[in-house]
Amino acid sequence: MVELLTEEINIDIIQYADKILEILKDWEPSNDTPPGRIILECRWLKQEVETNRLTYPDAYQHITSIRHTYVAEDMLEEHYEQGIKRYFGYIIDLCNKHLLIKPVYYSFTIQMIEVLIKLLNNPGRSLSEHEKGLIPELEQLKQLLAEGKIEPPLMSYFPDYPNFRKVYRLNESTIDDLIDGKYLCETVANLVFEGIRPDSWLTPEDAERETQSI
Repeated sequence: MVELLTEEINIDIIQYADKILEILKDWEPSNDTPPGRIILECRWLKQEVETNRLTYPDAYQHITSIRHTYVAEDMLEEHYEQGIKRYFGYIIDLCNKHLLIKPVYYSFTIQMIEVLIKLLNNPGRSLSEHEKGLIPELEQLKQLLAEGKIEPPLMSYFPDYPNFRKVYRLNESTIDDLIDGKYLCETVANLVFEGIRPDSWLTPEDAERETQSI
């Protein structure tokens, strides 16, 4: 299982590093400019993966050292619409040994949303205003994902999902007291908004077994 996880992460790192390098192909690799630094980082990552030398704690510390580069620098603003922020975010997640959500896992994500909706409809206690407001937001997420009208990660809860943000924040939620509330809320938030799937979803078969067991 560890080998499957590492193999997928390595493949994804190379894929997104190549996408970034294509976006920045007109820049020179250099530590003197934000794009140049990102080029060097992507080349380093690819080299470490291809030579089987990448160690993930070190990779995460290395890559997050220039996290501000793709967020704050005006020089990269022209590349935002090309996806550089999203791709670099993926690489950071991968270097932290997180598995990314992919279309093959959307049906299982929908099932997780359905289970969370069911829990909120039968909570065993009174729901707060925001917890009640989360139900139609989850229904909307479920429908849009099923229709292919959204693609995780959404990356922002606003303006469409303010109740979700009020219920879930900083790896805890207001429904942690409900049975499986913490797990369901965190899992759905990670899948939909962060684009990260559970570590236990190594394969679609694993995801199917887990969702059916809930």
